[in-house]
Amino acid sequence: MPHSRQAAWKTTKQFIHEVKEEARKMLKMPPVSEEDLDRAAEQLMKVTPMDLALYLKIQDEFCVKCGECCRRCDPILVGKEEVKRIAAYLGTSYKRLKRKLRLAPAERKGFFHMPGRPCPFLRGNLCSIYPVRPEVCRLFPFGEPFEDAAEGRRNLVIPSYCPAVKRIMVYRLTGLTIYAYLERKYPDMFRRLLEERRRLMEEWLGPDELKRARETGRLTPALAHKILAFVDRLAGGR
Repeated sequence: MPHSRQAAWKTTKQFIHEVKEEARKMLKMPPVSEEDLDRAAEQLMKVTPMDLALYLKIQDEFCVKCGECCRRCDPILVGKEEVKRIAAYLGTSYKRLKRKLRLAPAERKGFFHMPGRPCPFLRGNLCSIYPVRPEVCRLFPFGEPFEDAAEGRRNLVIPSYCPAVKRIMVYRLTGLTIYAYLERKYPDMFRRLLEERRRLMEEWLGPDELKRARETGRLTPALAHKILAFVDRLAGGR
């Protein structure tokens, strides 16, 4: 865990209930108990930047290409250089595309708000500019929550309408439930497991930076980058 202060996703009881029902189907009960599942569910929406970095790494594998993100996100944040790349991909000029998309300046320098609902590049359920899609699209759904958590924000917005989010959260709850079972059944082994994880993280990320992150409740850009690199290493560079 990068630091002791966790952020929490804002969501609904209905979403948590649905995730619990799906996780219950995946678990062998017994030996896992309802108490283990309930304890895990209490931690489900408390996330760290490390959690989010892991989900960011695997999110594309869980995408079902439903197109809901393209229909619901509004406005869509796009950078000037991204618009230029899209224009070149479509064989038009930057100025002409900017007018066509009715781009409005965003608070972030060098960026625009593009009207969505749906995204003008959505065709059916698929993106017609997928190879040059904006970064905000590449990072959806976990990119923005990762940045918010890295900045120490406490309440994160989870796009619970996204099937990939729900599927990943089902696996998260399943893992947390197994952790709860191990802690209950084999407390000494569980403690050693946590100590080894902490040792690996300190070795890779650096104890001084981790200490500052715990004290301030936020990450430096360098530590956020290291966390993403650490996840890359765990995933074998995928």
